[in-house]
Amino acid sequence: MDLTIEKIELFHFLSYVMAEFSNFNNYNVLIGKNNSGKSNLFKIFRMLKENYQNGTFSSRYIYENNTNVEASIVLSFKLTESFRREFLYKLYLGNYLNNAFLSSEGLEGYLKNDEWQDKNVAIQWLIDQGYYSKINIKISYNNVIKNILISQVSTKHREIEEEQILLRAILTDNINQTLVSDISKLNVKGKTIHYFFTDFPQMNNGSVSSSLRNFFNNLLIFSKHPILSILMELIKNEFFDIIFLIPDNRKFKKDSDRNNISSTILEPNGQNLAKFIHMKKVTNQDKWLLDFNQELHEYFPDIITMGQMVDQKDKTFLTFKERDIDFDLRLENMGEGILNLVHFLAYIKELKEDKILFIEEPELHLHPGLEKKLRDKFINISNKIQIFITTHSSEFLPDSNDGCSVYLLKKENHQSTVNQIPEDKYEEIYRNLDMDINKYRLQKSLIYNEDFWIKFIGK
Repeated sequence: MDLTIEKIELFHFLSYVMAEFSNFNNYNVLIGKNNSGKSNLFKIFRMLKENYQNGTFSSRYIYENNTNVEASIVLSFKLTESFRREFLYKLYLGNYLNNAFLSSEGLEGYLKNDEWQDKNVAIQWLIDQGYYSKINIKISYNNVIKNILISQVSTKHREIEEEQILLRAILTDNINQTLVSDISKLNVKGKTIHYFFTDFPQMNNGSVSSSLRNFFNNLLIFSKHPILSILMELIKNEFFDIIFLIPDNRKFKKDSDRNNISSTILEPNGQNLAKFIHMKKVTNQDKWLLDFNQELHEYFPDIITMGQMVDQKDKTFLTFKERDIDFDLRLENMGEGILNLVHFLAYIKELKEDKILFIEEPELHLHPGLEKKLRDKFINISNKIQIFITTHSSEFLPDSNDGCSVYLLKKENHQSTVNQIPEDKYEEIYRNLDMDINKYRLQKSLIYNEDFWIKFIGK
């Protein structure tokens, strides 16, 4: 992926009056008591996804349903160095930077004439200076259209304090216009590199798009803008198109019809799990089923295989073959824990790579040992699929902060607060969840007692 979401700021959405989730990582855990606001972040991402897909919005997402407040969401993304290099290369070849380089020649810290005319030297210098390190997208509720819209797009450069505005939407009873940066006024003689990457000379680019759906369906309006055209296409393809959410209200039907079986896609709530497994069988994906059963066996050693059958009414149903039992068990005879884990494993296996996956309360119906195994699964795949979970269980807390972030949510005066908790401060989480702090301390002292384990291994 060329970009990853790094931070989200929330103002007057659901229980977040003013909250910030910063330093998102590969594996992200939102933990807290009931009604603390954990699931509200997922609801907001679901709302953004739905608005992107069909343009719908409900004012119930706004704090206390008060549409007179300035409700907004700011998404911050980090760009990879490889993308920045390719992006800056296009600007360089398009001669958009020539005047800026020329005007900066005599200034301290900038490239000289013979240096910046070497494209490889020039682009590496721009990379080292941190230009286009991040993109910020501000999404605001607008009372005129009773919907959300992209109200501002800006970039952040590592070595420059101020951000550069690329787009600003203005929609009132009297004004309806989208202002974008005028590149022709950035690329002029006498204007330095600093000016090119910070100023916002405006030009009107038409009326405001009335939803995320309308905005991203009409990206052709930016086709002549060398910066916005590329960045907005990237946001579309590598954020909105790759968000997937598994809800907490998972339902597993005991059987399913076989209509349009070859085009079956596993639904996030798992209700068509039986039909999905049947699709794998009838489309001859035997290798997929074999690998899946091998992984399932690691979690449930007594389950020899999971399969499917078709009954007399032409409905498919799941079967489980257990060790030392002479008959197959049907889905309705299995525990919810097994079905939840089967669903997680199947859903993740289908996602493959470069996706963002939100899972609500993965601990449902699982015992602590399975919770830890599932946590390890999430962490292991999180370098390919960015994982976000909400949970009440401390078993999903990572053992270290390497590639992981933990957020403790609390409710104060009917508003959710967010605190990022490092591994050495987990005691705060235990206290908040009214857990046995002495048990936690004992476990921690044992786990990290190097002398004890050296002696133990020696024996």
